[in-house]
Amino acid sequence: MVSIYTIFENSITQLLSYAQGKEQKGLSIKDINDCSLTAKFNKYMKHVLEFDFQIPEHSIKDISTLSKVRNCIAHANGNLPAMSKEKIDELKTLERSGVGIELTSMHIDVSYDFLNKCMAAVEKIVRELMDYLEARYGFN
Repeated sequence: MVSIYTIFENSITQLLSYAQGKEQKGLSIKDINDCSLTAKFNKYMKHVLEFDFQIPEHSIKDISTLSKVRNCIAHANGNLPAMSKEKIDELKTLERSGVGIELTSMHIDVSYDFLNKCMAAVEKIVRELMDYLEARYGFN
């Protein structure tokens, strides 16, 4: 989960850094603040790079789900008692929605299917942005 999220964050950051150079913009993605990483990326693409491309709402939902599970694993080692009640409640809501996680009294279990779906969601977003950049700048 941590690696999949890192692939998302690093890939989009690198692609936007490339676009920053092509567009000769002084502001980088690091200069933008927002409540979530996807909102930050979309704000940068819209307001700084002036792209017609945005990460779609359904993909934002997928990344949000990935982020919640990733945070449990990265910050609490998947150990539920180490998390706040609010975060556990968010995970319980995800579990009830059938995304592919299961909560025990102590830990979070992530299904293989959920891992595949997360990786596919990340690949789709990265591919769509790459396609947009290739159409805008060509194959350099």
